[in-house]
Amino acid sequence: MIRKNYKKRILAVDDAAIILQRITDALGKYYMVITVNSGLRALRFLEKEKPDLILLDIRMTPKDGFETLREIRAMEDRADIPVIFLHGCYRELAGSVCVSDDNFGGGYMLARHLITRGHTRIAGIFKSDDIQGHQRYLGFLSAMRDAGLPLADGQVLWYSTEERKYLLDYGYTQLLEHFLRAYLRSCTAVICYNDEIADKLIRLLLEKKRRVPEDVAVVSFDNSYYSDLCPVRITSLFHETHRMGRLAASLLLDRMEGRPVASQTISWKLMRKESS
Repeated sequence: MIRKNYKKRILAVDDAAIILQRITDALGKYYMVITVNSGLRALRFLEKEKPDLILLDIRMTPKDGFETLREIRAMEDRADIPVIFLHGCYRELAGSVCVSDDNFGGGYMLARHLITRGHTRIAGIFKSDDIQGHQRYLGFLSAMRDAGLPLADGQVLWYSTEERKYLLDYGYTQLLEHFLRAYLRSCTAVICYNDEIADKLIRLLLEKKRRVPEDVAVVSFDNSYYSDLCPVRITSLFHETHRMGRLAASLLLDRMEGRPVASQTISWKLMRKESS
């Protein structure tokens, strides 16, 4: 029996405070919106409570949305909760709905930016075990082909979630040192999967007496705080965070009201800084 004053509950899981605020502002009058900023906190909440719908960011760290969802699906009486994804889709879940980045277009845009600045030998660092990394690489590859420029396998380094953990959480730089020796010898620019990787790469380049951008230009995705805290501020792609929050709120509202919903894609914009 449904209580007279019962409000349906939405669990919003995102490490971007502005998106959580947009969701709360848009839907708080009609639904109970519970916000948490990590996958770990979401799982703790779900151990005790069952919301009517989950909004889940797939790009969180250290536990991303994919890993969080797998654990939710393994929980008793939680596998049937509808989920809307932010920043990408979960292809293993049939009919999944998402608000995602145009990652192919982003890879293409960063490559074009470097090409128009005279770079013809461009390397890349991409994440191998999520779809965003492959989409960003394909955009990069397409821009190089459209410009008539070669892109050899030896110019692209792929890394996994496990390797990311050792690099970013434990400070092991062997992977990037190998990239400098084996991949970057003949290249003058690098496209990085995100600002975390770009920051680590730039710090290592400076340590090795390589100038950025004079010797090596570095560009990236997300325009996060890493891009401004880096010793050389990073040229990076961004999108209007409030727009993603607004679209997510709209999808949530339609889903909760039983209206048909479809995935949405948001284009990137370039924020040029010092690294290119």
